[in-house]
Amino acid sequence: MNEPNSYCCGSHYSGLPAAFRIFPTVFVLTVLFCAAIFIISCGKDHEDELLIFAAASVIDVLLDTEKEFERLSGVNLTFNFAGSQTLANEIANGAPGDVLISAGPGPVDFLIDRGKLDLESVVEVTRNRLVIAVDSKGEFTEIYSLSQLHHLDKLSIADPNLAPAGSYAKEALVTLHLWDKLASKVIYGSDVRSTLAYVQTGNVDAAIVYTTDVSVGKELIAKDLIPDSAYSFIVYPGASLPGSANRKLGREYLTFLQGDSALRSFEKHGFKVVYKQNE
Repeated sequence: MNEPNSYCCGSHYSGLPAAFRIFPTVFVLTVLFCAAIFIISCGKDHEDELLIFAAASVIDVLLDTEKEFERLSGVNLTFNFAGSQTLANEIANGAPGDVLISAGPGPVDFLIDRGKLDLESVVEVTRNRLVIAVDSKGEFTEIYSLSQLHHLDKLSIADPNLAPAGSYAKEALVTLHLWDKLASKVIYGSDVRSTLAYVQTGNVDAAIVYTTDVSVGKELIAKDLIPDSAYSFIVYPGASLPGSANRKLGREYLTFLQGDSALRSFEKHGFKVVYKQNE
């Protein structure tokens, strides 16, 4: 957008069109009117956009439902996908955003403890579970029990300090008395998707990830060998951020994600969902 020319008072009015030379007040009012429109439009752009901080494991669902929410609300969505604890650290350090969707309660508790999130704004968005992912063309497609994991040369999990997926994976291995045997073979990814990528590129033999990630990966097999009882219940909490100027819109987005249309998308991508009963 070209900036309007600046004019001084006095003799410089002679360079203006005749109408403005005769009625200088008209020129001033026009400039003020244009400035007001510019300010209003800037404010409107801000109000019509939501910045969503979201766990890497929900990329597919949020992109799948993006256009529908934008159509229904008239709001543009922008996403920041990463490991949940990485996102929580960014928010704690002042990064602007409107909504957080975390792959586990830890990052949410972290923000609540630091006064960066209100407990009453937290809602459950969806649920997930762990599986072991292997390359469908690799040498470990015949793994049928956890006892066979000691044959692996390398196993990847998300970094427990950066992503809840890693915390759940480590918790499961500890519970199953496998951590001490496998710890030296573990390669950490920054988030669950990078962890899965290590399998796809052949850098590791297997990865412990969410079942939803394997469902969207190419040439991967999910080995459902980890009992749910070995790790904490995997819930994805969502919350509108206190520092947001668009908290109402943020709450509307979270409500949308709890609606039947979004739940069908979660289900399609392998998440565990609970449909609300019609009252």
